[in-house]
Amino acid sequence: MTTAKTEAKSGFRLAVGPLRRRLIAETGLQGWLAGFARILELEPLTEDPAAEAKDARMFFLKLESPKPGSRFQAFLRSSAAPPGVPRFGWELLSFFPLFLWMHAQAPDIFCEVFLGEEGELSVEAMIRACFPLYEHAVRAGGFPLHTALVTRDGFGVALAASGGTGKSTCARRIPAPWRPLCDDTVLVFPSDSGGYEANPFATWSDYLWKRSQGTWNAANHVPLKAVFFLKQAPKDAAQPIGQGEAAIYLSRASSEILMPFMRQLGPDRARLLRKRAFDSACVLAKSVPAFILEVSLEGEFWTEMERVLG
Repeated sequence: MTTAKTEAKSGFRLAVGPLRRRLIAETGLQGWLAGFARILELEPLTEDPAAEAKDARMFFLKLESPKPGSRFQAFLRSSAAPPGVPRFGWELLSFFPLFLWMHAQAPDIFCEVFLGEEGELSVEAMIRACFPLYEHAVRAGGFPLHTALVTRDGFGVALAASGGTGKSTCARRIPAPWRPLCDDTVLVFPSDSGGYEANPFATWSDYLWKRSQGTWNAANHVPLKAVFFLKQAPKDAAQPIGQGEAAIYLSRASSEILMPFMRQLGPDRARLLRKRAFDSACVLAKSVPAFILEVSLEGEFWTEMERVLG
């Protein structure tokens, strides 16, 4: 049976926005999970049974071949399975090389992971492991956004653009006292104060193509003060946009993160996820100001940001 002490030896705590999960890997995947936790700067689990007792669990089980089901069923029948876990009624979401098992009546999630013959699918599996976090964000009234996040004076600003159109470059160019927190993905959640909080997330493509060693503190969050949608131009300029236009742009920025997953979902689940994300975008557009930010190659675009932010 899984105990707090054995979980603590191989587990980490994911605390992003309202989501709390204990991430636990069986032998053979503990190194992989430690790498995932390092990238997102997750804290190890404690050995105090009450410390994370309310947190749902996410179990990672190693597959020796890319055929889901056998390892999960074997785990359910073993003494390592937590008490009270249903034996039947699980839904399989196939996000090769990671296979998610979810249940409508159980908070825990099981992930079968196939790393490939030489571990070449390790990062791909990490990317797929983020889907429950993204889906939870949407259910909580937030969403993931394909944006950079920069901060100053305790607040955050999202810089949104499609890949290759400048958000990473802007995040690198922006000078102090501005500070970049991430340049690819941001998780946005409603805050208790009535606004929104933004959490930086990993640039997974850096690991896929550049062999990056970067890390991002996913538990860190800043109040979201504005969203800027970038547009390349010969001259720097910032102009406010209406709520309807902002909602459309926000929905697109969210879809760029969610679409690879929605292609693998059933039509009903994908439709509901898309609708909830769009509804959340409409609500955010009413409370967070949005702007088109025209950015030149060598100009000081941040002065335009500072001008409209006041």
